[in-house]
Amino acid sequence: MWTWTALDSDSELILSYLVGDRDGEHAVEFIGDLADRIVDRPQITTDGLSSYIVAIDEIFGTQVDFAQRHERPFLFFPFGRASRRRR
Repeated sequence: MWTWTALDSDSELILSYLVGDRDGEHAVEFIGDLADRIVDRPQITTDGLSSYIVAIDEIFGTQVDFAQRHERPFLFFPFGRASRRRR
């Protein structure tokens, strides 16, 4: 189970949310609900989930500025390990 959330970048208010699986069906449902709450042409940035591409195209067509952020996985270093140097 996932909580899908859409945040307004200026006000940081939640525009839409959905609790469901991380799949294409829920992506379309989530983006459809978001589209119903937006008045102007939106700028949407998502994570790298491929289901967003289909959902955005199906719901908004060309009436959207859309991008995906692909971030590298976070690497965790236990305390002190990252600062050690080899001599």
